[in-house]
Amino acid sequence: HVWGPLTTYFYNNADATGTSGALEEWLPDVDHVVVNYWEVRSWTIELPPYLRVLIHEGMQPPVARWSGVELEPTDLYGMRVYERGALLVPHVDRESTHALSAIINVGQQGMDQPWPLQIVGHDGLVHELTIEPGELIYYESAKCLHGRMRQPLRGERFVNVFVHYRPVGEPEWYKEAAGIDKSDDGKDHALGGEARGGDCEAQDASGTRPAHARDTAIRRPERHAEEALEATTGTRPGRDRDAT
Repeated sequence: HVWGPLTTYFYNNADATGTSGALEEWLPDVDHVVVNYWEVRSWTIELPPYLRVLIHEGMQPPVARWSGVELEPTDLYGMRVYERGALLVPHVDRESTHALSAIINVGQQGMDQPWPLQIVGHDGLVHELTIEPGELIYYESAKCLHGRMRQPLRGERFVNVFVHYRPVGEPEWYKEAAGIDKSDDGKDHALGGEARGGDCEAQDASGTRPAHARDTAIRRPERHAEEALEATTGTRPGRDRDAT
């Protein structure tokens, strides 16, 4: 019940301006940026409260099944609209709110070629995931360094919604988890599953249930992972903690 209302709202507000659309800009004194807004505009189509609640409630069960953790909703930004030439600077997200996340591809127009997400997995390697409208990616956004820097967007428009959760009742879950013995538990650690289907009903693409989020989502990316992403993209990773 998420996909229909979401795409209907996008169809009716795809060219939103004024109160329903906002350009993304960063103040001069910030020490990071997420998109190359000074070269290509990036803007957000704001979502009404009822739709935010519907998306958060609708996505919570599949994200919880994927992670194996009982979750509570935290953040849900509007529809981010990327335009031709856009880049997403490699970053990790705010630990207190972005433990388990999903990216929903709402729509895209005039795509000359796919625009993959690069993400550093628990194996320290850079992986690429590509999704079409109606598909989504699960990922641990406070843990896994991620961005779209291999190439600028080669298309007219690329629209995503980002949905975020954390373990229920644990706003400082990352502090508790940091002390856990991270010896091999015999499970495949979560990287982020790619799901397909217009109803946005998600399944882990690997076919395996990931380890408990507290066992996998905590450590900041290691230096070798940053260097791997730099080698892949030619760009030194960013350090954003505020948004995806």
